[in-house]
Amino acid sequence: MCPRSWIVVAAFTILASVNAGAQGLDTCALSGHVIDSTRAVIVSARVTLSGPNLIGGPRHVSTGPDGAFHFTALPPGTYDLVAEAAGFRERRTTDLRIPAGGTIVLDALLEAAGVTQELEVRGSAPLVDVTSSAVPVNIDQQMLHDLPTSRWVPSLINLVPGVAADAALGGTQASNGMFVDGVDITEPHYQDAAGRINYNWLEEVQIVGLGASAQHGEFTGVSARATLRSGTNRYSALLEAWASPSSWTGTNTGSLERDQAKTFASKEQLAFWDTSAQLGGPIVRDRLWFFGGFERLTDDSRPAGYQWAGSTRKEDPRLIVKLTGAPSSSVRLEGFVSHSSNLIIGDGIDAYTPIEAAWNTHGPQTNWNTKFTWTLGARTLIEARLSGTTGVSYSDPHGPGTKDGPPPRWDGDTGLYSDNVWFTYKMGGSRLNGGLALTRSIDHALGGRHEIRAGLELERAHSSDAMHTPGGIAFDCYGGEPYMAYLGGDFSYDTTTARTTVYAQDDWNVGSRITLSPGVRISSNRGGKVSGGWAFTTTPVDPRIGVAWDVGADHKTVIRAHVGRYHDALFSSRLNSDVGASYQEPLIFAMVLGPGEYEEINRYDPGPVTPMQSGVKHSYADQFVVGAERQLKADLSVQAQYIQRNFRNFMGMIDTGSIWAPTTQKDTGPDAVAGTADDGGTLTTYQKTNPGNETFVYANPEGAHRGYKAFQVIAKKRYSHNWQLQASYTWSRNTGNVTNVWHVNAARYDLGNPGTFVNPNVMINADGNAPFDFTHEFKVLGSYRLPLWGGFLVSGVYRAHTGYAWGRKARVNLPNMGSARGVRVEPRGTRRTPAINNLDLRVEKTIRFGSRQTLGLFLDAFNLGNQGVPNAEEVNPVQELSGPIFGQPLTWVDPRTFRAGVRFTF
Repeated sequence: MCPRSWIVVAAFTILASVNAGAQGLDTCALSGHVIDSTRAVIVSARVTLSGPNLIGGPRHVSTGPDGAFHFTALPPGTYDLVAEAAGFRERRTTDLRIPAGGTIVLDALLEAAGVTQELEVRGSAPLVDVTSSAVPVNIDQQMLHDLPTSRWVPSLINLVPGVAADAALGGTQASNGMFVDGVDITEPHYQDAAGRINYNWLEEVQIVGLGASAQHGEFTGVSARATLRSGTNRYSALLEAWASPSSWTGTNTGSLERDQAKTFASKEQLAFWDTSAQLGGPIVRDRLWFFGGFERLTDDSRPAGYQWAGSTRKEDPRLIVKLTGAPSSSVRLEGFVSHSSNLIIGDGIDAYTPIEAAWNTHGPQTNWNTKFTWTLGARTLIEARLSGTTGVSYSDPHGPGTKDGPPPRWDGDTGLYSDNVWFTYKMGGSRLNGGLALTRSIDHALGGRHEIRAGLELERAHSSDAMHTPGGIAFDCYGGEPYMAYLGGDFSYDTTTARTTVYAQDDWNVGSRITLSPGVRISSNRGGKVSGGWAFTTTPVDPRIGVAWDVGADHKTVIRAHVGRYHDALFSSRLNSDVGASYQEPLIFAMVLGPGEYEEINRYDPGPVTPMQSGVKHSYADQFVVGAERQLKADLSVQAQYIQRNFRNFMGMIDTGSIWAPTTQKDTGPDAVAGTADDGGTLTTYQKTNPGNETFVYANPEGAHRGYKAFQVIAKKRYSHNWQLQASYTWSRNTGNVTNVWHVNAARYDLGNPGTFVNPNVMINADGNAPFDFTHEFKVLGSYRLPLWGGFLVSGVYRAHTGYAWGRKARVNLPNMGSARGVRVEPRGTRRTPAINNLDLRVEKTIRFGSRQTLGLFLDAFNLGNQGVPNAEEVNPVQELSGPIFGQPLTWVDPRTFRAGVRFTF
C-alpha cells in the first residue's frame, strides 16, 4: 500500500474512534419517541419492528431515559411497529413504508390501559423527512410495477424532476452514478451505465443529487442507487412476457414535406419479445433466503429515416442469483451475481448510416457483490462491502466491408456514411470496489443528538481499447469528392486507475427542530501507470453542509438549505488516449489535394505519450439548493425549491504549439451556395501558420464554464386510496461554453481534439445555451386503480419540455483550419427543435386466484398522441451544417407503439 493510502486508513481509524453513524447507503432507519397522552416520554417501553424483508426475525429495543427508540440498517420495505409498556394499551402501527436511504421519524403515543388492551393504527409513515437537508427521489416497487416505461433501469433517472435525456440538473449526459446493491455498474471509460438489470429484480430505486451527503460521490449529475429484491420467509415467483408485433407500431412523419417523408419513414418495430421468470424464498426460515431470475430480450427494429435493407437486432439474455443470510439477529450477510450477454446485429444504423457502415457488437458483462452488516445494539452499525463489475465489447464491420477495407466515407452534402464502419474497436473494462463504514448514534453531545457516519472506499479499475480504421484511411467528402483524410492511427489503450476515499457525515439535531448536516469527502485519484508512479493524480475535497428546520410539532413541514461540492468520477478515456495509448502508426489529419495526394495539417506520432499539464485539478460542480416541503394530508406533500449549480475545472485538451492567424471568409448562407439570396456576411476564421508543431496537453482549459439555475414545484401523492402521483414543473437555464452532451466532461467533443480549446474556429460563438437546456419541463407520473369489474389499473407518464438548443454552422474549407466540421455563425443554442409532448399510458387487468395467485394482463401505449418531431433527447437531432440538408432531422421520436404483457405471480 502506498504512503498516501496509509494516511487515509489512519484518518479513517481516527474518525471511527469518535463513534460514527446511522445507516448504510442502501438501508434505511426508523426512530422516534414513545409518549403518553400528555406527551411525556415513557421510559423502558418495549418497541418491536417486524416486516417480510427483515431477515433474522423481529427486532426489539427498549426506550432510554428520553423515551427514544432507534432501528438502523433496515432494508427498504413495509413494516409493522408495536410499542408497549406496563399500564398502557399496546399500540400497533401497520403498513409503514420506509424508503431506501431515508430516516423516518415516528412517535408512538400510548393511551392508559382500559378494557381494550390493544390499539391498531393502519397508516403510512410520515411522507416528509424533516431531519434531512437532502432531496432524494424514491421510486418503490409499486411505482416500478405500475408505470409504462422502457424498462431500462439506468433511464429511471429521467423520471426525476429536472432530468431528461440522461442530463441531470444541468450536468453532462453520462455524468451520473448507477449502483445496484452497492455495485458501481458504470464502466470506467466514460461512466456509462453498463450493467443490465431486469426491472422485476428491483425492490426500490433512490436517486440522489440535490443535497446529497458525503457518502455519495463521483458524479456531477445524479446518482441512482437500486436495491435488489431478496427472498423472504415465503416462496414467491413471477412469470412474465411482453410482446410488440410489427403491426402495433404507427407512423408519425406526416409533418415532413412530401418528398422528405418518402425517404424519412417512422421507426419500424419488426419484433419485440421480453420474457422473464424469477423465484425467491427461504432455504432456512429466518436465517437464509434465496432469490434468482432469468430474462431473455429480443428487439428487432429499424430507426426513423432508415431506407436500406437490414435492421438492428438485439439479443440479451440475463440472469441473477442472490443469497441473504442472518447467522444471528445482529449479523446480515448478502451477495449476488448477475450476468448478461448482449449481441447487436446492425449496431449504429440510422437515417444517415446504412448497414454497410454499421457494426456487429457483442458485449458480455458480469456484476457481483458481497456485503456484511453487523448491528451492535440499537446505535452502532458496521458495514463492509466488496464488489466488482467486468465487461467487454467487440464491434466489427457488419459487412460486406471488413477490417481491411474499403475505407469509410462521410459526405457533408448528404450527411451519409458509406462503404464501411468509421472504425472497429474492442473496449474492455473492470472495476473492483471495497468499502468499510462505521456508524453510530450519540445522544447529549455538544448540545444535541448526532448521527455520525464515517467510511473508507477503495477502488481499482482497468480499461483497455483497441481501435482500427478499415483500410487505414477515412474520408470527409462534399458531393462525393473527398476533401479531408484521416490516415492511419491504429492504436491500443491500456490504463489502470485507482481511488481512495474517506468521508465523514454528521446529522446533528440541535434542539428538537433543527438538524445540521456537515460533511466532507476526500479522495485520492490516480491514473495511468508509468515508470516511477502515476501519470495523473488529483486530490479533490468535497465539503458539504446542510440544514433542515422541522417547522411544526406535527413533523409535517420542513425548510431545507444545502451547499456542497461534487467532483466528477475519474474517467479513464482521456488517460487511455494520452497515457496508456500505444500508436502502431501515426494518426494524420490531411487535406485531400487529389487522388493519393494529401497536405498534412495535424499529426499524432507513434508511441506512448504523457501530455499532462502540471497541477491539473479535478472537474466539479458547486451546488446550492434551498426549499420547503409540506405534508398536506396523510399521503400528499408539496415542495418548492431553487437550485444553482456551477460547473468548473473542466478537464480537456489544449494546444500550446500551434499559432493561428485570422482570415476573412464569406458566409454562403444555409444553402452553402455562393451568390444566392440567403448569403450571409463575412466571417472571421483562423488558419494555422505553423502546421506540424501541435502540442496537445491535457489541462484545465482557461475560461471553460457552464452554469445552471432552476426553480421547481413538485407535488407527490403516495399510493393510497387506489392512486399515486408525482407532478412537477421545472424552469431552468443552462448556459456556458462547454456543452452537456455525451462524455464532454470525459474530455470528448468540446473538450477533446479538435475542440473548443484546441481550435479557435470551434470557439467561435461557443458561448450560449447548452444543447439539453430544457427551459420548461412538465412531468406527471401516476396510477389509479379503478374498482370496476374486479379492478383495473390505469397509469401513465407524461413529459413535456422545451426542445434541443442548436445553431447554424457555416461550411468553411480552407487548408490548416483543423478538422472542425463547420464554423458557428450563430451563438450556440440560438434555435430550438419543437418541444417534446409525450404521453405513455398503461391499462392493466389483474385477476386473483385464491389469496396469493394473481394474473395480470397489460397493454402499454407509448407516445399515445403520436407526436412526430426531431428527438430533442438525442445529440444533434437536426443537421446544423449549412448545405442541402440544413435543418433537416437526423433523429425522430418513436411513433405510437403498443406493447402487450402478461404476468403471473404467487
